[in-house]
Amino acid sequence: VLAAYLAAWLMAGAMLAVGSFLSAATRSQVVAFIATVLVLLLLILPGFSSFSPAVLNTSLLADSFLGELVRSVGFLAHYDRLSEGIVNVADGLYFIGTMAVFLYATGLMLEWKKSHAT
Repeated sequence: VLAAYLAAWLMAGAMLAVGSFLSAATRSQVVAFIATVLVLLLLILPGFSSFSPAVLNTSLLADSFLGELVRSVGFLAHYDRLSEGIVNVADGLYFIGTMAVFLYATGLMLEWKKSHAT
């Protein structure tokens, strides 16, 4: 149960970091929301078992290194292992790294906008 809570918190933090970056990168809140939804869909959909075979198995990505890469970039592959109680350092580092990269990029974007403000 604790692992499931940890997984949910880590995934939520990564999602918020992505949304924070996209919000800093755009002028409009509506555009930021739509961009966040689309990016998060791209990060979540490869983890669904009903989505992956339909897309990956009918393309050249099936059973290849690139197909595994697409699956492993998605949030759900890491979330599922953590929520099942399989606490793997790599899965935790994936979410923490995602948060760190996007929050750092948010800070850079805000500094850039501040220096280029007219």
